[in-house]
Amino acid sequence: MLFEMLLNVYALLFQAMLVIVLLFFVLKQNKSERTKRKDKSLYYIAKWNSSEHINAELKIILHNYSEEMNSDRLINGLNENDEYIYHVIFLLNFFEEMSIAIDNNLTDEMMLIKNFGSTFNRIYEKSEKIVYFLRKIRGNDNLYRNLEKMYGKWSFKYMLSDSKRYS
Repeated sequence: MLFEMLLNVYALLFQAMLVIVLLFFVLKQNKSERTKRKDKSLYYIAKWNSSEHINAELKIILHNYSEEMNSDRLINGLNENDEYIYHVIFLLNFFEEMSIAIDNNLTDEMMLIKNFGSTFNRIYEKSEKIVYFLRKIRGNDNLYRNLEKMYGKWSFKYMLSDSKRYS
């Protein structure tokens, strides 16, 4: 009887040790995934801080071209290698790539929101007409959909954070 009790205790201890080892590996794997997401986020931050991205951002923010935009003007701009349109498409492609990475859980979204949030929203709002006309010209209604989805999500998060700040 005592021997059976000791066997049961050892069996329970062995099972508990297996659970602890399994938890250790799961937690280590989760930490590794978080580290990968943070590294990918830092990649986008470093890429953004290149002079080409900063120059493009400044040209878009300082220019009111999008207010005058229509499909003919965009087609002409694309054909004539218009610098402003090039910069808009360059940044839209950057944010589209980043939004796909976020959507696939390859980045730390909160880290990217803190770094890009207001800049991204401002750039998207300035280039929304261009996105609309690019979809028409290219006949692709799904062009920049991930980016558009991210804009909706991030705008909502900013709206919530502003309401908390002022209440």
